[in-house]
Amino acid sequence: MQAIIIDQTYYIYGVLKMQAIQHYGIVISWFQDKQLGVVRDKDDTGSRLLLLAADLPAGYREPKVGDEITYIAGTDDKNRPCALSPAPVVQANPAARAGDVVKEGDIVRIKVGMWDIKKNGGFGMLASEPEIPVFALGQHLNQFNVPQVGDVLKGRLKRHNNGQWLLTDIDILYPETEQ
Repeated sequence: MQAIIIDQTYYIYGVLKMQAIQHYGIVISWFQDKQLGVVRDKDDTGSRLLLLAADLPAGYREPKVGDEITYIAGTDDKNRPCALSPAPVVQANPAARAGDVVKEGDIVRIKVGMWDIKKNGGFGMLASEPEIPVFALGQHLNQFNVPQVGDVLKGRLKRHNNGQWLLTDIDILYPETEQ
């Protein structure tokens, strides 16, 4: 069976098979002599996946314990759960700028355009061409403060199941703390 990948969507013999979802994980062990390790998913902390050296990109051949990586969950030829297409998060764009094309995992800043205290969420527009709405939920805030309209939020982009952009790991940047 032959599969091809187009825009992270797998097609088998021209039929849409599955949508690949990028995950974030942490390398919890790496055995250089065996050329394999184990990755723990950041969201599903009980999930462990095999990390094989053959799947690593050329510039990242020796992962270190504690490295944060992105990957696509899959299986190897022995049907073991594996982290496919792994890449270290440090290779991601450290801070997207106005007009940049963004991708999941990028760290961005948005200005709060609306915040609903009752729903504990709001949104802002990402300065890109065209502007992209990015939603933020209070559960992803790293502080106990409630964002106000005009506040700048800094966080990591994540694509929600409904296709919208969601900001996670959010910090409210105040004028004296902006970096």
